[in-house]
Amino acid sequence: LPRLYNVYKDMGIVTSFQNILDNIFLPLFEVTVDPDSHPQLHVFLKQ
Repeated sequence: LPRLYNVYKDMGIVTSFQNILDNIFLPLFEVTVDPDSHPQLHVFLKQ
């Protein structure tokens, strides 16, 4: 992830490393609490 940060920042996709962490971990926390929030991710994590 740290290696990709500079690439994404230069492209304007993210403004901070926190954006990358949020994009990865928030859906994981959300699907843990409410599996219906991300059904495909829920199925993936069950495997």
